[in-house]
Amino acid sequence: TIALVETTEEKQMRNEIAGKRLIRVPEVLRRVGFSRTTMYELIKEGRFPDKVIIGARSVAFVECEIDLWIENTISDSRRNNK
Repeated sequence: TIALVETTEEKQMRNEIAGKRLIRVPEVLRRVGFSRTTMYELIKEGRFPDKVIIGARSVAFVECEIDLWIENTISDSRRNNK
């Protein structure tokens, strides 16, 4: 049996990302309802959460950042329509 010992640095990193989940582009697009092109334009403009590179040709997004963006967009829309 091989015992895995977690270093202090690994524990700290794990705690920082605890509760964070990465979601892939199709799921993000399903949630926000606009096109891939629009999403990347908004990222470029700094108006949408940036992607996380997870592989040579793979990206994902932090789920809680997407959820917060959706909540803020709803709040802004309702505030502006009053």
